Amino acid sequence: MHKKQMFMNRFTHHPRFTYLIAVVITILLGLASRKYSQMLPLFIAENAGDTIWAGMVYFGFRFLFVGRSRLTAIILSFLFSYTIEFSQTVSSSLG
Repeated sequence: MHKKQMFMNRFTHHPRFTYLIAVVITILLGLASRKYSQMLPLFIAENAGDTIWAGMVYFGFRFLFVGRSRLTAIILSFLFSYTIEFSQTVSSSLG
């Protein structure tokens, strides 16, 4: 096996690569949910973006902390998401 093949096999079988692909796919799904929202049921069209964004945050934390437990990524995702939502609520009530 050539060095380049060994590198690619090692890279593509690494968990970080899997989470990177998950982040990219999630971003594409989020963009599609905006572009084709008129084709979705109202409830899904209104909530898909936030739900997909939260999934992307989870995959991002899994990418960053690949050696940690899933629970760590879940807790960090919730804290990050709630912090963003709280800051948006505060900023909209002030302005």
